[in-house]
Amino acid sequence: MFYLAHRLDDASGQRFLLSARWDTGQFEAYEAFKNLGLEHPGLVAPIDVFRKDGVLYSVTPYDNESLLLDEASPLPNGRLLALGQRLTGVLAYLHTQGVVLSWVRRANLLITAENKVQLFDLEVEEILERPVPLDRSLHVIGQLGEL
Repeated sequence: MFYLAHRLDDASGQRFLLSARWDTGQFEAYEAFKNLGLEHPGLVAPIDVFRKDGVLYSVTPYDNESLLLDEASPLPNGRLLALGQRLTGVLAYLHTQGVVLSWVRRANLLITAENKVQLFDLEVEEILERPVPLDRSLHVIGQLGEL
């Protein structure tokens, strides 16, 4: 996976993150994910996706969150556990909606000013045709990358 994010400002002062994907095999799954229109307090979903010159770009709102990627590594155990607890709900929500992720890594986590974690710019492997009951969703969990 290649990852690129840029902060953009529009005329109204709204800020955005723009990310680019070069893996054409995941373009359709990510576009389908955007089209689901999912809303969850632990998810920053893309507001737009578009293709240009063989690259898939996604646009997500940005409100001065920090990237977990910017925090020192390795994370202290207490911090890691707190983040893991916060992520559990949004991951369960995504899986019940039929979203299969390839992985979740530090680069996919934003930290709000209130110290809450939000997933963004996800590596979507597949969107299942129908929602998955929570008690059966464990088989669709990919792998958690290094946090």
